[in-house]
Amino acid sequence: MNNYSDFVYLAVKRYMRNTGVSSAYLAKRLGMERGTFYARMHGRRKWTVEDLQRLSAIGVDVPRLPQPRRASYV
Repeated sequence: MNNYSDFVYLAVKRYMRNTGVSSAYLAKRLGMERGTFYARMHGRRKWTVEDLQRLSAIGVDVPRLPQPRRASYV
């Protein structure tokens, strides 16, 4: 795992496993075509902020975006 999309993928897979919902059902709940959902899950398309908000609204534990490190000046 080396990018944020990988963490979102794991969160969505965990949600699907814990709730027993299918990817087709989840795509429909998110208001997107199955192909679009699969492309996002497999990193061929980026998740949008709106996608992440919808995931969170239906109960997926969406990981927080990493915060950039601030330079420390002494």
